[in-house]
Amino acid sequence: MENIFNKNKIEFLINKVSEITQKEKDQIVKLQAEETEKARLLAEEEKAKKEQELLLKQSVSDQFTPSQNASTNNNLNQTIDPVAEADEFRKNFKEQYGREPSSGEIQMYWLRKQGIVK
Repeated sequence: MENIFNKNKIEFLINKVSEITQKEKDQIVKLQAEETEKARLLAEEEKAKKEQELLLKQSVSDQFTPSQNASTNNNLNQTIDPVAEADEFRKNFKEQYGREPSSGEIQMYWLRKQGIVK
């Protein structure tokens, strides 16, 4: 009888240990899943940060790098006052040739300056 009692007690203890071991395994799996999720979220956050920094660098770079449109705008800004430019041409022409330029000469100067005529 004592043998049966001991045998039952041993089986009970083995079952208890198995239950505890399974609970620990489940808990370990759960903790690993949580750690994996945290690592994934951190990686996503880091990736988003890097993308944000890259966009910021590109934005700053674009602000300081003149574009094709900016050079066109600069050309337009330089010729924004054609009257003053024509007056300057007249003055230089008169100094060089001793006479006032004709309207055709002024027009040709402007066309050359714009790159329309060589």
